[in-house]
Amino acid sequence: MLGGGYYYYRSIYEPQVYVRAIAPLYESAGLLGSETAAIAAPKGPADPLDYAGAAEAIAARARSMSAARAEIVAVKPPNAKLADFQTGLIEVLDLALAASTEAEEHAQFLAN
Repeated sequence: MLGGGYYYYRSIYEPQVYVRAIAPLYESAGLLGSETAAIAAPKGPADPLDYAGAAEAIAARARSMSAARAEIVAVKPPNAKLADFQTGLIEVLDLALAASTEAEEHAQFLAN
């Protein structure tokens, strides 16, 4: 009976706890594209030619993605399959952050 309890804990309970911990972070990083993520995302400038405002909005979005990335890194995955998922998620966030940095530089260049 002890083996069954260990199996349940490692195979069913731990992954559920991990998913409950990681799902809100995934959403706060803006990767879901859901309505709540859209509401939480910083709004861009009203004027499409306001490049300084666009640079500020991009920087705010990058800060929220960086914060979510730091929290995702802190969550310990319970098994190799979820560790691979977490590694992929971190790589996607790194790419998004690099794109945000480049977009912010372009917006700042156009603002000046």
